[in-house]
Amino acid sequence: MSSDNKIEIKRLDPKNVVSPVIGPRPHLKIIGSNFSDDMYVYACKKGDGTQEVADITIDKDESTESTDRQWCVVVTPQLGAAAGDLYVAIKLDGKFQDAEPGLKVV
Repeated sequence: MSSDNKIEIKRLDPKNVVSPVIGPRPHLKIIGSNFSDDMYVYACKKGDGTQEVADITIDKDESTESTDRQWCVVVTPQLGAAAGDLYVAIKLDGKFQDAEPGLKVV
């Protein structure tokens, strides 16, 4: 991926993802452009990518195929993770790229 191609999130599928602290882990697709294995996907409280929620991990779903336009992930909140509405965000080389609301921890 060229460094001038900013990663963009267009939407989440499903649009609203509920992730329980205890129970099955939700799988979701991030729809957008310029995705790559070099990016870091995380949960945060603000649409500008700030206030990362460290006790929630968002990992690539290795059981499905991801592309530069569709990235499949699994959301895993740790026991004690703060409940609430969050954003799914992406960084590349430590720089914020984009965020999309729609993640809720219960």
